[in-house]
Amino acid sequence: PVDALRCAPMRSFRITDTHWSVYGACVATKELGEQLGIQRDKLSALYANDNYRLQTVVGDLGNKLFPNQAAEELMLTSFNFRQFVHYDNGLQNFGRILMCVNPAALVDGHCLVFGSSSIYSMLNYLSRLFSTITVIHTAGNIDPAIVSAIKPQYLVAQTNARFVIRAPVTHYDLPSVINGKLSEMSETEQTELLAGEH
Repeated sequence: PVDALRCAPMRSFRITDTHWSVYGACVATKELGEQLGIQRDKLSALYANDNYRLQTVVGDLGNKLFPNQAAEELMLTSFNFRQFVHYDNGLQNFGRILMCVNPAALVDGHCLVFGSSSIYSMLNYLSRLFSTITVIHTAGNIDPAIVSAIKPQYLVAQTNARFVIRAPVTHYDLPSVINGKLSEMSETEQTELLAGEH
């Protein structure tokens, strides 16, 4: 949503990071919601009372420099999606599965997202938009078996610019990715991962 991000009333990009800002994630969520048939005024009202405060953060670019470079970013203070986390398998990046359930959300429906790292900042907004939101970290690649099993009312593929050097696939095998990651872990790491899974 380049035009919407460019014209946003607050900065939609981060200075020392490759991801959109938290506010940029809100802009992207509203654009997505509208594309999925939700009225713009309802989307705007949903996030109208959000509060932000400036916080100094080192981003994924800033931490590659010595000394580290930081910048002030607006952080959302009035809402945190973690209160609605129903399940998180705890894997880092590819293969992660995270589900939020919020019965009071605007739309009573399940939204399945095959996404990448930029989707996590959207969860503060998506978890208020859909009563169930499932995020699977695949960088936009779609596993049709997962779609068939969940049968979501909404299906979204999200990726970051660095992954578009090749097109996402529609025959992704999520269990193989997860099993591959687990096979690279020690028994202790696997036990710790399962202990933290909820």
